[in-house]
Amino acid sequence: MKEEWPIWRVWLTGKESFEVIISDWTFDDLVRANTVLDIQEAINEALTEEK
Repeated sequence: MKEEWPIWRVWLTGKESFEVIISDWTFDDLVRANTVLDIQEAINEALTEEK
């Protein structure tokens, strides 16, 4: 499951369908998308801590 997590993480955001991820995305696309998700989470955490 650990190897599949990048796929599930992107799919669970609702940004793209599972079918499109499986058929059209490359591994590099998944890595980039997960990096963006990491950055978004860090920003949201920082903003929450400021309040």
